Formats: sequence, structure tokens, C-alpha cells
Amino acid sequence: MSHHTIPKKRKLLKATPCVLVLWGEYFDEVAAATFIATLRQLGLCVRLVGVHGLLAAGRNGLALHADLTLSDVKTLINDVFCVILPCGRAAVKRLENDPRIHELFAEIANNAAKVVIYDEGVRRQALLCAHPIARQDIVTYPHDANLTLFAQEMGRTLALNAADHTERALPLAS
Repeated sequence: MSHHTIPKKRKLLKATPCVLVLWGEYFDEVAAATFIATLRQLGLCVRLVGVHGLLAAGRNGLALHADLTLSDVKTLINDVFCVILPCGRAAVKRLENDPRIHELFAEIANNAAKVVIYDEGVRRQALLCAHPIARQDIVTYPHDANLTLFAQEMGRTLALNAADHTERALPLAS
């Protein structure tokens, strides 16, 4: 009989710039797993955030266990420099009535964080239109074999941005 355990959460320093991947029922588990694995391989802090709890099944039935819940994000909010929404329009529509999501987007707009979304239709939905996220800070990802390449390229750019974010967050030595 094999025994599977969930890996322990990694301890992160408070000043570590972080990427959040939102996760909920019927989200795209292929995109979520691709972003998480690729960005973590590049050394970035990536947290899978459960929108309605720690465990949810994606649109193909694969259940993923989140690192933290949406309510837990408040402690990291100043360090968030990218949020990835691996879901289509129907899932985003279900998020529109959640005040925690609106609070998250308002806060990340203050951080000049990037938002990565499924497609242009998601960009036009009320959730993203209701917040002061500049159009240039919203990026759509491909849905084909190019997703891994896109995640790698995005990860390299984010790694450079993370280094800048860390330098600005740390006090200068006198």
C-alpha cells in the first residue's frame, strides 16, 4: 500500500516577492500546474490560492490542494507582484460577487502587479473592469503547446521584476 503525503508548506521570508495562482472549482488545472511548476523551477515564490477552501477539482476532475486560502493572502499582499487566473469566463463570473476577490484586485493594483488571464473575454468582465488595473498589466496566456514556453518567458521576466521588488523592499545599508 502506498502512502501519499502532501508536502509541507515552504517557509518564506516576508520580503519575498510572490506570484499567486488562484484556484477554484472548474478552473484549468493544466494551466495552473504548468504555471506553478515552471515558475517554481525558475526559483520564484508561487502560491496556489484556494478561492473557496484548500481543495478543489478542476474542469477535468483533477483535484489540487492549495498552499493557502484567499483569506490567508492578506499577510502576503504587499509582496504580490503577479496574479494568475487559470480559468475561463464562467469561473470568473462566479468570482465577481466575492468581496475578497475585489479586495485582492484593489490591493494588487496598488502594487502595480501583473494579472495573467485566460483570454480577452475575461479582460472585459466586470471583475477586472471594476479595478484600476492598467491594461498593460493584464496579459493573456496561450491554450496550446505554447503555454510552457509562455510560462518560461514570463517567469524570466518576473524573476527580473522580483529582484527589483526585493531591492526596493529592503532597507539600504548605511
